[in-house]
Amino acid sequence: MKQLNIMSNPKEKAEELFFKYSMKGLEEIKSILNRVVRKNIAKQCAIIAVDEIILEMPMIIGEPNIKRLYWQQVKNELEKL
Repeated sequence: MKQLNIMSNPKEKAEELFFKYSMKGLEEIKSILNRVVRKNIAKQCAIIAVDEIILEMPMIIGEPNIKRLYWQQVKNELEKL
């Protein structure tokens, strides 16, 4: 099983994901959409991606899951953006 290499804290990872989604696919329509709309779309896309990651992680009752906790913290930081 591949180990999670945490190179950044959850807030930094959330900001990284947000930035990637705000640029991806929106370049061609950014002149049409205002900044608030682009921010909301990027935020929602990143949250969806993180939700999918969390859903794919096995749940072990009674044991802390550091990976799941990390991605939940990333999601929490995205929701603050």
